[in-house]
Amino acid sequence: MPNEKIIILNDANFDREVLGRATNVLVQFWAPWSPPCRLVSPMVDALADEFSGKVVMGRLNVEVSLRVTEQYQVRGVPTLILFKNGGIVDRKTGVANQSALSNFIYRHLEL
Repeated sequence: MPNEKIIILNDANFDREVLGRATNVLVQFWAPWSPPCRLVSPMVDALADEFSGKVVMGRLNVEVSLRVTEQYQVRGVPTLILFKNGGIVDRKTGVANQSALSNFIYRHLEL
């Protein structure tokens, strides 16, 4: 079941939903055929709950959104990119545990 707290991103809405926000946005670049993406996706769902109101979560299918995938030079999936005020703050590629993903976000938040 899709998480209503996660914005489904694509080439058409990426600039508005990610770059146009004056807040933290975590984007999960993923592919439906990727087993590592299937491992990370439930963790991103949990992060959407954990960081509700602090970080906007988005998910972008790299097979469908080629322009954005190329623009951000995503070469492997899953890739998580954290944006703030439209700029890249940090990125992480590959599988990590829930705690590591949480820490990846926390170290960039001003709480």
